[in-house]
Amino acid sequence: MLTALRSKSGGIIAKVFIALLAGSFAVWGIEDMLRGGNSETLAKVGDREIGSYEFSEAFNRQLSVYSRRIGETVTPDRARELGLDRQILGDLMRDAALDSQAAALGITMPERAVAQRVADSPQFQGANGTFNADSFRNLLRQNGFSEEQFFAVERSSMTRQVISQPLTTQAVVPNTLVELVWKHRTEQRDATYFEFTLSDDAKQPTDAELKKLYDDNKDLFREPERRSMAIVALTPEAIMAGIEVSEDDLKRQYEATSKRLAKAETRTVLQIPFDNEADAIIAAQKIKDGTSFEDIAKEQGKTEADISLGTVAKSAIPDPAVAEAAFALADGAVSEPVKSRFSTVLLKADIVGASAVKPLDEMRDELATAVRAAKARDQLLDLHDKFEDARASGATLEEAAAEIGIKVDNVGPVALNGTDKDGKTVVVPGHSSSLATSFETEIGLEISPLTDGDDGFTWLETRDIVETAVPAFNDIKNKVAETWKTREAASATRKKAEELVSKLRSGTPIADLAQTESAEVRTVNGVRRNQNNAGFNAADVAALFSVAEDGKAFSIANDGKSAKIIASTPVLGSGFNPDSEEARAIRQVLETNMSNDLYAEYVNALQEQIGVTINDTVWARIASGAPAPVQHSNY
Repeated sequence: MLTALRSKSGGIIAKVFIALLAGSFAVWGIEDMLRGGNSETLAKVGDREIGSYEFSEAFNRQLSVYSRRIGETVTPDRARELGLDRQILGDLMRDAALDSQAAALGITMPERAVAQRVADSPQFQGANGTFNADSFRNLLRQNGFSEEQFFAVERSSMTRQVISQPLTTQAVVPNTLVELVWKHRTEQRDATYFEFTLSDDAKQPTDAELKKLYDDNKDLFREPERRSMAIVALTPEAIMAGIEVSEDDLKRQYEATSKRLAKAETRTVLQIPFDNEADAIIAAQKIKDGTSFEDIAKEQGKTEADISLGTVAKSAIPDPAVAEAAFALADGAVSEPVKSRFSTVLLKADIVGASAVKPLDEMRDELATAVRAAKARDQLLDLHDKFEDARASGATLEEAAAEIGIKVDNVGPVALNGTDKDGKTVVVPGHSSSLATSFETEIGLEISPLTDGDDGFTWLETRDIVETAVPAFNDIKNKVAETWKTREAASATRKKAEELVSKLRSGTPIADLAQTESAEVRTVNGVRRNQNNAGFNAADVAALFSVAEDGKAFSIANDGKSAKIIASTPVLGSGFNPDSEEARAIRQVLETNMSNDLYAEYVNALQEQIGVTINDTVWARIASGAPAPVQHSNY
């Protein structure tokens, strides 16, 4: 059981989910205040008991936190599929072992230190950088904590860190290991290659050959589970068409848009200050007579840097008189003398980013769309509440949708990859996770709406499930035939590629081999691992690095009908610098991984030392999602 709990959950979704969950544990922790009530003992770590109630509280709390964080409902069943129940139990047992060790060592955390840590936490600080009590209380309220409970959590967390930090800070990675990883990441190769394609005249399969392929590889032809669902997507676009826009609405929107676009205009402004107005008038006349603005500046002993105000918006010029005059000039023109706050100046302005303000009539359609979108967003919450009220009173999804004037989209049957039974892509409206959510819910189950904030709400119900199955042979005979042909083509292509590579390794020039295949020799330079290049895909790169630096390889295309014959040439790279940015980044990752491994090994050893047992009966019930019995059961 312990081995199963310590195993890693597979899949990228599970890993991301668990990473976020672990982060929330680091902030909130699990504490004695959750260890309550009459509950069955789920596990023992030394003398410390972990009850089923404590586990359920931790599970539900973190499930709620995660659902809020990603903006969609995650069901308990889905969480268990991802292994989060095992993760949480593992965390509870880890914390219990560290608490036991802290008690054995007599380690306690002073209240003053806990209070200081909370006060210094950025998440509780206001705009002025000091502790904000309202932010503190709001965050506690959102996560269901009282202040006493939260401080107890923090005290335990800090105590555990006293034990764990000496382990994690001692991870030192030698330069030799960093260099090996650096070389693997930065190694470059040049490739000379040509591509050949086999003729498409492969033999036709017999029925017996097709039936054998089908019988031997039934899972290859298995149809995925597909689901049908009803979706109500309350989005601004869904309600914009019914919104009226008045002339006053257009004028207000135009005024706001004009101000925004006007602010976008920028100019490069030059300014020559004069001690008095008379000197400025004389200089202005010289410019009219042909002297350049820049020459006048030189006469005043000014450099280009002295006279430049930079490329700025009108609002960035602090003197209003200078700003007005500079932005009233034609492109490249010079002003008349302008009285600024401290002197009289001549200005020259070059327009860099011109204002994009158009007349209202030219922007009418654009403005109307913007007004409708804004009004639609203003109506979203009211329509959301109206829909939820209808559902709460017993209305069906269709009836509630009719209440707010939104259509119901019936989608499916569709697989989790978004295709129908013919392999065509199905458009699933509403939230981006609507399809995935349908695959996590039961038929007819009412769930909370998926939300995109200002972009709307999505309600869905799973209406039907077509279970995964292998179609009868006669129903997919054509598909089996295509698979057979692809396999045969790939086999023939591989055989031909192996023969060509063998000749290449024996010394036949690659140009001669390409000529026999009527192919063109190409080159690609500076290829790195995990990096695609034009005409050289990931499979080609993998083949290039699967051989020695000067090796020969081949790569077969996905359709099996063509292949690249590749000759590798090493590229002389730069020497390893342990202080380079890339080396430091590698070292940080390695040290983090080493710290995590040390920490995990320490906790495992500690648990083995003090003893850990799990009540498999209670765990089996919890893992299945069954409700807890009313009576307390003995361990």
